Amino acid sequence: MSRLIIIAVVVLAAAVAAFFLFGGGGSHQNIIRQQVQGAVTIRLTEYAMSPNRVSINHGRVKLTIVNGGKNIHQFVLHDPVLNKDIVNLPFLKPGVTQVAFVDLIAFRRYEMYDPTYRDKGMKGSITAR
Repeated sequence: MSRLIIIAVVVLAAAVAAFFLFGGGGSHQNIIRQQVQGAVTIRLTEYAMSPNRVSINHGRVKLTIVNGGKNIHQFVLHDPVLNKDIVNLPFLKPGVTQVAFVDLIAFRRYEMYDPTYRDKGMKGSITAR
């Protein structure tokens, strides 16, 4: 009988740990959606980002990055104040769309670019209001 109790306690502990590690399902998704302050779609093509200048409300922002070009592209969003990349999406194949959520600080200007083609004009900025 005590062996059965030990097994039940271990299974229960594993279930609780899994819940906290992996979330409770749909309710977690709803919380994330409710907290999003804005959204923007950036289209990557050869040597261009469109739009290349974005102004958006600060807070949690949904970035949708679309590779509309013929080459593999990368997308980096860099915070020059922290000197840190806050989004780094490497190897975006043609036709691929990726989504990133990022917390933007008010009155800060972020640099966005493709490191491979930056010198050819694949750069821009996102300013948080």
